[in-house]
Amino acid sequence: MALRIKDYKARDGSRFSLLMDTEGDGFPLYFPTAYISMRLASLTANTQRVNLYCLKKLYDWANEKKIDLDHRFATKKLLTVPEVESLVQSLSTNTKELDGTRIKGARVSYYLDILIDYLGWLFGHWIKDSNSEENRFLIERLQANLAERKPKSGSKSQAKRRRIAKKLTDEADTALLELFESFDDKNPENPKKENLEYGTSKIEPVSNFKHGLAFRNALALRILYDIGIRLGELLSLRYSDFIPASAGEHAYIRIERNHDDEFDRRINQPVAKTLGRTLPISEQLEQMMFTYLGTYRAEIPNVGFDDGSFIFVNHKGGRNQGREIEIATFRSALAVIISRDKRLKGLHPHLLRHHWNYRFSQDCIKRGLSDQKAREEREHWMGWVAGSQSALDYDLRSIQQSANEHGRAIASDTARNKSDRKRPTNNRNGIGD
Repeated sequence: MALRIKDYKARDGSRFSLLMDTEGDGFPLYFPTAYISMRLASLTANTQRVNLYCLKKLYDWANEKKIDLDHRFATKKLLTVPEVESLVQSLSTNTKELDGTRIKGARVSYYLDILIDYLGWLFGHWIKDSNSEENRFLIERLQANLAERKPKSGSKSQAKRRRIAKKLTDEADTALLELFESFDDKNPENPKKENLEYGTSKIEPVSNFKHGLAFRNALALRILYDIGIRLGELLSLRYSDFIPASAGEHAYIRIERNHDDEFDRRINQPVAKTLGRTLPISEQLEQMMFTYLGTYRAEIPNVGFDDGSFIFVNHKGGRNQGREIEIATFRSALAVIISRDKRLKGLHPHLLRHHWNYRFSQDCIKRGLSDQKAREEREHWMGWVAGSQSALDYDLRSIQQSANEHGRAIASDTARNKSDRKRPTNNRNGIGD
């Protein structure tokens, strides 16, 4: 049995995935399909897919150990303790890298929660009187065995502190700003004018195609840097979501929730996980938008120009030219940029969201905003609901930074006045009065 997850898009735009046996009858596995469609129907397609990936690991393990899960559960001969231990080891293996490495403890715990729910559901489908005391004891014992093997998560407070402390290094920040400036039409060192390909150390002729591609990638990074939106929100932007400045108003970018968009041809659809909102942008970013849309994007064959057309599209020739780009395409483009500048090592889209929050906290301090006002503004900009825990977490970072600054001031004062605080001694042993 060779299992594979296949993704589909229905006519109404809804996305779904199926766990298929590609070596057998070619049909999706019955119980995983029923579980996803019956129990997880209200969840997003991406969340359903994560659950299905966990079930794939379960059935891959069972196939390797020659365990028929259906027969075991139908006959009430559930997994033994050694089998549970073997299953957890298999769940912890990083099958994507195939290098023997382990996945993070939090991910293993998440997978175990999925299996605990799925196996309880599966038992209930095979055993009609699953709620009887004897049967309930059997399944609860198995679920407890799985739960006991969750990796210790460590201090949640420390994990939170590490997460909210994430931001760009000074070197990476400088590198990105240099990249953005190099594509500024008003900058005399603009690579369009000097035919300079970004990331190289010498001046070289650059084709309009290559420069257009580089401009698209720089623009995408600048939007992530300037307004801190998610990658899914970025790749979902359409023509109508860019609102140029008019009548003394700023230019804006509009973020809208777009789950299961029937006009989005991508199977793995980038989506907005947060609330819709409209965010003002700088004049420089607005000008970059005009340049990309009116020059480089406009020259691409098959590209659309109506309000529903996506802003970021494929430039390369082929059947997907002019169509909205995939998440994998953007990540590949980002990898190329990082490979050309070692200062950007470790850069990823969500890090720019963390960095935006860091810069926002700095600005709130300069403006003297109250904690409540800063939290409300942050919630709006990030698309979080009022009272969001994420906003409270970033408030904690501001408190930490303020405490660190005051602590350093006290330490500096201690060092400066050390000689003044020395007590006089009047004997050879240095013992004071």
